[in-house]
Amino acid sequence: MRAEPPRNPLLALLPPEELASVASQLEECVLSPRKQLHDCQAANTHIYFVEQGLISLMAPTGGGEEVEVGLIGPEGCLGAQLALGVLAAPWRAVVRVEGKALRLPAAQLKPLMNFNKSFAAILQRYLAACFFETSQLAACSSRHSISQRLARWLLRYGDRLETRTIVCTHDYLSQALGVRRAGVTVSLGQFECEGIIKQNRGSIEIANAQKLADESCECRNFAKLNFVRLPG
Repeated sequence: MRAEPPRNPLLALLPPEELASVASQLEECVLSPRKQLHDCQAANTHIYFVEQGLISLMAPTGGGEEVEVGLIGPEGCLGAQLALGVLAAPWRAVVRVEGKALRLPAAQLKPLMNFNKSFAAILQRYLAACFFETSQLAACSSRHSISQRLARWLLRYGDRLETRTIVCTHDYLSQALGVRRAGVTVSLGQFECEGIIKQNRGSIEIANAQKLADESCECRNFAKLNFVRLPG
């Protein structure tokens, strides 16, 4: 692995001596757009600590359809369930935004966790944060409007990549939210009329983040808080 400090915040939490031990086992990899990192119910070969880019978790809903159930950006890692001894996950992991990651072979994870207690604790806290976020978003999907959920999704996407330009289509947003495309189109149109966003071909620019936050439900803040509190 390269000598400079890791950009992934989970690895950055490690004490220097444990970081050196873990870093020696990591390898850099490129996250190419649309690259599938693992298939649904297939054993994960690696755990990926994302440094740049965005990974989409797609779960099957029957009839060949899928819905997005999660996004992993530079705040986290893909394959964290390996820390529990669970080899496979019920979703397909696909690179949504190109970037890079540090990856560790699945077979090396348990020995490292046994030897590095802080590493094990960080992965456990991250799994807990993911569980809390998933629970919150399930509540969000059942109680809040399409506009609120759409605003929350755009803000969380922007938070993860620290950008105001969201590369996506109306079809993808409907898949991500599990709603009809027409509902997404209407909500985006309203946001644009109010000067909150600007729509371009294949992308959406957040023109007024504060107004978009006002349109969002509080679930975005709850989910974000769980990751902010991760170290303690």
